[in-house]
Formats: sequence, structure tokens, C-alpha cells
Amino acid sequence: AAEGAAELLRAVEREGVRGGLARRWAELEKLQAEEKLTCDQIARLFEMCSRVPSVDSGGPRSPSADLTEPPLSTKLVQLFSNFVCERIPELTPEQIRIFTVALTSQALPMDEFWLFMLAKRVQDTAAAFNAEQIVVIARRYAEKGLEDEEFFQALVDRVTASPQDFSPEQLAHFLLSCAKVRYMHEELCTMAFPLFEDRSRVSGMRAGTLSAAITAASLMDQRAFRPTACCHALASMAQAPRGVFDHHEFAMGLVLAAATFCHSAGIIKHLMP
Repeated sequence: AAEGAAELLRAVEREGVRGGLARRWAELEKLQAEEKLTCDQIARLFEMCSRVPSVDSGGPRSPSADLTEPPLSTKLVQLFSNFVCERIPELTPEQIRIFTVALTSQALPMDEFWLFMLAKRVQDTAAAFNAEQIVVIARRYAEKGLEDEEFFQALVDRVTASPQDFSPEQLAHFLLSCAKVRYMHEELCTMAFPLFEDRSRVSGMRAGTLSAAITAASLMDQRAFRPTACCHALASMAQAPRGVFDHHEFAMGLVLAAATFCHSAGIIKHLMP
């Protein structure tokens, strides 16, 4: 049975997740009914799903198709939801990251109960997660507007307890995640925002990192933050303007920097395509 589950995963990966799942759905249901798949194998399957735009058929349904039957993506989440939720304490931090990414991806429907259970596990064991896992999980919950003060407090505690674990890029995007759900923590802000005020420090940072920091400061109304160093660094990047303004949040951050922090709009002109 274990070999059957492993072979099915190899076949789905080989054939492509959309076609492989559709062709082998009955086999997958049978294996899961017998509880032959491990949480690690299920996580691997969900990771494959998170890498594609959709696991559902893009073409029209055949006339003989059951119109009441849910799409494959919904059936996949429903097939494994209870099984995994009953085993949340057994999941590794990396498996929790994988499920979080998959359940907030465009390929699968968002299962709020499953995400709630994952969040509670993260909240209770945040110290076990590495920096990248913390940042990715925070970003995914924030992008879906899943606000939970205790959850984000636990993530912030993990960051402030070991700030050396987090790169400036990770801190910038973590700050932006907190800002999106309107969670502001004074200690975090005091620790992190000064990193983006020093021209010598920000000169080697990526455009996305700088823009995320500016946007976060704007949304958090951090009036003490001086965005000039970040703005000048962005202006000096030959390819930065289009890359920055392709994302509306980053453009909004620069506009808010000029309005909220009362800085010259001339800085913004340097960044326009």
C-alpha cells in the first residue's frame, strides 16, 4: 500500500498535477479511504498543486458530466481536510508551511477551518519555525485577510526574540504582512524600521525589499520613519522603476511616503517609469 501511494505521487508528478489527478482520482480516493497516505505524502501532493495556476479542467464540461459535482480542487481539499486536521500536532514546520501555501494559492479553495488549525499550531510552536517559514506563513495569512491578533503576536514574538535570524528582506516583508492586517507592535517597529533609514545599508537591498518597508511604514503610520534612503536607493536602480510600479502595493507605498511623511514629491518623480 505504501508503494501504491508513492507510485501514485510519482505518476501525478510525471504526468502533471492537473491531468494526473483527474486520471487517477479513483485510485487516490481508494488509498485515502484506507488511510494509506501519510501526512508527508499529502503535503507533497499539495505542494505540487500550489505550483500550478489551477488543478481543475479548463475546458467545457461534457454533456454527460454531473453538474452538481464539485471541481477537482474542492474535492481534493475535502478528501484530506479532516485527516490532516486530526494530525496537526504531528506535522513538521515545513509541512505546515506547505499546507498554508497550498490552501492560500489560486489552485485550491481556501479551507478556513484547516487554516485555523494550522495557525493555532504555529501560534503554539512558533519557536520551532525558521525565519523563512515564519515570513511565508505571515504573508499568506495577511494576503487572505485572515486577521488574528494572538496569531500575529506569536509570530512577532518569534521575530523579536531572535532578530538575527531574519534578513532585512525578510523583516521588510514581515512588516508589510503585519501592516496588511493592521497589527502594529512597537518593539518590532523600533527594531526593524531603522534598518531601512541608513543609505549605506539599503544600497545593496532589492527594490522589492525597500518598497515593502516603505509601504509597511506608511500603512502603520510610522511618522518617525525617514524613507529618503529607500527612495534614493530605488531611484538609483536602473531597472527598478518598472519592476517596482508593476505592483500596486509598492506604488502605493511610495505615494503614501510622500503624503504621510511630508517628503518632496520630487523623490517620486525619480521613480516613475
